[in-house]
Amino acid sequence: MSRWSGFDGVIANRRAFPSFTLSRKGAVVVCLLLVGTVGYTDYLTGYERSLALFYLLPISFAVWFGSLILGLAIVIVSVIVWVLSDLAAGIPAVGFWRLGNNR
Repeated sequence: MSRWSGFDGVIANRRAFPSFTLSRKGAVVVCLLLVGTVGYTDYLTGYERSLALFYLLPISFAVWFGSLILGLAIVIVSVIVWVLSDLAAGIPAVGFWRLGNNR
């Protein structure tokens, strides 16, 4: 004899919900908005606290709803935004940028 629980009806009706789809242009817009939001938050928190983990949200969103190429493009945009937000927050200059003037 099987026991019936309250969640059996929910699980059985799961197929009745429409699937969530998003156009490629919509995925690009959402990913760029997410990268911008994370980048701005990264700028506000400063360079001492790294928010690099949160850049995975728009990257995974791009790969899931877009394609691998879109995911790689969002990776490049995320790295650029990450570096720019750290520079804008006042990160000290890195010594290896000035290789010729190491005196």
